[in-house]
Amino acid sequence: MSEENCVLFVDDEKDVLSSLLRQFRKADFKIYTAVGGKAALEILETESVNTIITDERMPGMNGLELLQIVKKKYPDIIRMVLTGYADSGTIIDAINKGEVYRFVSKPWSKEKLIEIIEQAFSNYKTLQQNRKHMEIIIEENNQLHKDIVLREKNLEISREILDMLPIPVLVITHKDTIGFFNNEADKLLDIQFDIDDPLDSVFPEHIAVKILQGFKKNGGQSSCIWEIEGRKLTLNIRALRTSDFFQGLIFFINLKGKGV
Repeated sequence: MSEENCVLFVDDEKDVLSSLLRQFRKADFKIYTAVGGKAALEILETESVNTIITDERMPGMNGLELLQIVKKKYPDIIRMVLTGYADSGTIIDAINKGEVYRFVSKPWSKEKLIEIIEQAFSNYKTLQQNRKHMEIIIEENNQLHKDIVLREKNLEISREILDMLPIPVLVITHKDTIGFFNNEADKLLDIQFDIDDPLDSVFPEHIAVKILQGFKKNGGQSSCIWEIEGRKLTLNIRALRTSDFFQGLIFFINLKGKGV
């Protein structure tokens, strides 16, 4: 018998509860009984129950009133009503409001009721699994959000550092686009380009090819010469091994080894 398979029968008549206990004494689930709604709520405060089956017509607190309270306090519990009186309007209204999983008409068949209870256990288990999956997803999303915030902060700091360098620098993404350029690079190149522009919008095609090849050879460190407007610039190419977004940087150096 699984510990989580526990059903609570509620009725205002002790004879009915005794009959239920006799019928299901060999069933593969644990049974609690409560005489009336108040006693049922007291049991739910201390015992682990995943299915509650209550009579509809009880004095003081009827079955639907009880299940309304159960829904608010224990929303995961599968809620059912045993009744011989409920009209179709009451049934439809209770089911639409999510107060009742199912109405079971009196007199009931033992075999049919066991089948319904086992379905309730299955639904409860599925609900718990879905809840756990949702909790995992929420936790993963929260962690992802924290990682994104941290990366954005680190990226902002890196940009500030690059902007302070007296050497022109371009950062290239894994999509072969411009990921960042500092003020010195913007002044040096004097070309209309922006973040996310393709690499060949800044460099001639043969230079762009050399840059991309440079990220992948010689340990990610290489250089090439670029002639622009009568000047010869050395492009020092450095790959980034620890970035998921950027593949490397380009430092613009003149042939004497000083920043342009």
